[in-house]
Order: sequence, then C-alpha cells, then structure tokens
Amino acid sequence: MVAGYVLWLVLSSLTTPTVIGIASTVISLSTIFSQIIDLAVPTGSTRFLGKSFSEENAEDTQVLVKGSLLIVCSSIIVTSILILVFKQWLTPSFGLDITIILILLIGISVIVNLLRSILIASLKTKSLPKIMVISSIIRIVLAIVLVLLGTGAAGITAGYLIGFAAATILLSFTLVTSIMPAKRHSTISLLQGCKNILVASVPSWIPRVLAVVGAHLGTVVVFGTQGPNQAGAYFIAMAIFYAIDAIKNSLFSVAFPILSAMDDQRKRFVWRIIKMSLVVTLPISFTAVVYSSEILGLIGPNYVQASMPLKIILLSALPLTLLTGISTLVYSYGNYWQVFAMGIGLNVPRVLLYFAVVPSSGSTGAALAFTTGSVIGFIVSIIVARRIKMTILWKELALLFGIPTSIAFTVGYFHLIFIIGIPIILSLSVLLMIASRVLSRSEVRESLDILPDSIGKPLIKILNKL
Repeated sequence: MVAGYVLWLVLSSLTTPTVIGIASTVISLSTIFSQIIDLAVPTGSTRFLGKSFSEENAEDTQVLVKGSLLIVCSSIIVTSILILVFKQWLTPSFGLDITIILILLIGISVIVNLLRSILIASLKTKSLPKIMVISSIIRIVLAIVLVLLGTGAAGITAGYLIGFAAATILLSFTLVTSIMPAKRHSTISLLQGCKNILVASVPSWIPRVLAVVGAHLGTVVVFGTQGPNQAGAYFIAMAIFYAIDAIKNSLFSVAFPILSAMDDQRKRFVWRIIKMSLVVTLPISFTAVVYSSEILGLIGPNYVQASMPLKIILLSALPLTLLTGISTLVYSYGNYWQVFAMGIGLNVPRVLLYFAVVPSSGSTGAALAFTTGSVIGFIVSIIVARRIKMTILWKELALLFGIPTSIAFTVGYFHLIFIIGIPIILSLSVLLMIASRVLSRSEVRESLDILPDSIGKPLIKILNKL
C-alpha cells in the first residue's frame, strides 16, 4: 500500500489529473469485479486450510487448494466473456486496449488474492513481504516507464497488471515448494472440497461484494458525476486511508486461520489483536488528519482538494477495526449469518448514500457516505458482540481513541510543522497509553514481535532498558 502511494506520488508529477482519474477508475473497477467473481473463496477456503495446515494434513490441503483454484478460474472465464459481450454497456468510455487490460487485471488479481490467502493460512509468511516488495517495484518501474513513453492511463494500468503477474509467479513457486507431498488418499473428494468451500464462502461473499462496492464505488460515482480530476483526488485520499488500514488487515488476515484452529480463548485473543491494531493505526490516522494537506500536497497541488474527504475517511479507523475483529471472530465460529448482517449494515448505507449525496457534494459526499456506513456497521457489530457474549472494554477503547486524538489536535492547534509534529504524536501517544495502563508491557512486546526480528528485537531491548 505504501508502494502504491509512492507510485501515485511520482505519476502525478509526470502526467495530468485526467489521466490519473481514468487510471484510478479502471483500478477501482478491477477491484470491484475481482471481489465479485472470486466468490469469497480466499476467505472460505482459509477456514478449512487453517485446520488442515495446522494438522499437517497434506492430502486434504491439496484437495482444498485445487478446489479453490477450480472455482475461481471458472468464475474468471465466465466473467471475461460477459465483459467482452457487454463491453458497450459496461465500459463505454474505455477503449478496447484498456478493456482488455481491465479483464486481465481482474483475473490476475483474483489469483493473487487466492494464492496469498493460501500462503497466510499455512502461516509460512516469511517470503510474503519479499514477494510483495518485488512485485511492487516491478509495478512502479513499469508504470513510470510506460507513462514516460506517452501511453497514458493504459500504461499505468499495464504496469499494475505486470506487477500482479509477477506476484502470481512468485506466490505459485513458493506454494509449490512449501506444501508437503501427499502420502495417502484424502479424506474428502474434489467435489466435496469445492462444496465445503462454497458453503463457507457464500455467506461472506455477499457482504464482501458490498464491502468492495462500498469502498470503491465512490471513485466511480465521483468520476461519473464530477469528472476525472476530482475522481483522481478522491482515489488518492482513499489510497492513503487503505495504506494505514492495511496494518489492521494484515493482523486479522493472519489471526483468522489461527482462530479457526483454536478451541477456546478466541474472544480474548481477538480483543488483544483489536488493541494492537488500534495502538498502531489510530496515532497514524490522526497524524494524517492533522497533516492531510501536507500529505496530499506532496503528490501535487491538484490533490489538496481531497484534504477534507481524507479527514472524514480517516474517522473510520476505529469503527472498522472493531467491526473487522468481531467479524473475524464470528466467522471462525461459523456464524455466517452474523457475518452477513455486519456486512449489510456496513455497506448498504454506503452504496445508497453514494448515489444520494455524491452528485451534489462530490468527493466530500463520498467520504461522508463511506464513514457513515462504517459507523452503522460498527453499531451492528456491537449488537453481534453482545449476542455472542464478547466483552468490550469500553474504558480501554475510550483511552485508545482519546489519547492520540487529543495529542493530534493539540499539535494541530499550535500549528507545529510536520517534521516536529509527527514524531510528537506517534511517540507521545504510545507513552501515554503505557502510562495510563491501557497498554501493558507484555502487549507492547507482542506488538514489537510482529515486526521482523532485525527490527523488533533491538526495540524490545531498548524497551527493557527503559
């Protein structure tokens, strides 16, 4: 996500906001379509793969992987044909070249997400950062080179496409070498494996489709009603938010297969992950709120217009973290209808509000729709938490939110330059969380243990001395 921000930072200085707006709309559409056609198989299969990997059941693992690939590849083929047949209705403003890139980008995105989820389910994630860094570098270099050659939006999207293709090759090689060979026949057939995956996937699929539509439809609606310039600025604001939100998603994507294999203590485990996510994301989010104009100004003066939408979107950090944690927990229990209810509460209000307020309020209206959906989804998740008797420590939650908020707005009130203000917000937030005992010493260690050993261990030593 950070690499994506760097890419748009460079591209904005090389091409026009119109090109950025068209390219960002294509990428948003590919994200929407890819989430629709994957049928939530990356999520549904993880519930079973987490268990088969933990039990070292290579036979069932291979059947589940084959079944997952069979389902998504069939869906990709059908969708590609439909897009080509209905091109004049689906993508009337795109040329044939961009439409072909869009189809390929959709298919490869689906495969990458599936392979990534399989690797995470195995918990052998050491190679994942290297793969993502390599594919990101390829994407950045190619997109920049193609734009310099005058290819415009087609060049940017082609760079994304080749970057995803590189990730597919690297992930495939890693999985082939990490999955153990089968020694006996599997306990489930390929047909039964596909059926189990679909049964587990569909209840999550509809909320996920609504989620991706709720998250990315804003860019498309802004493009259609306000033009490519404002769509590009709004897309950049969303990209910054998702760069921060990726921290939370990374933690919960790894937590899910662990939860699926656990028999007890799930609620306590989820609460600790929620806390760890908030400890990291909230100080960064409110730093971005205070310095939103400076962050967007780095990309270009045309994008500062998205400063207010970015501030509004960043207010979703807290409710989305709680919702994701509770949703991950109930999904690990197999309570599919509760997952469905939270997805509906989160995304239906977003989609309806996009069409209601974006035509009159532009990107600010899209941001309001996004955050309103987050708050409503949060309320639904609290109701679900009560149903499953999960305790939410409201005092801790208030301190986790209040400490970085008060520090950030104090820094903003005194108009400290970002070189001074950012370190103050980030460091003082963590210190006050420890001083108020909302964050224990062991939890700080656990947070640092998430980092690579070369970074985490020196920081733990410093912490012990302090």
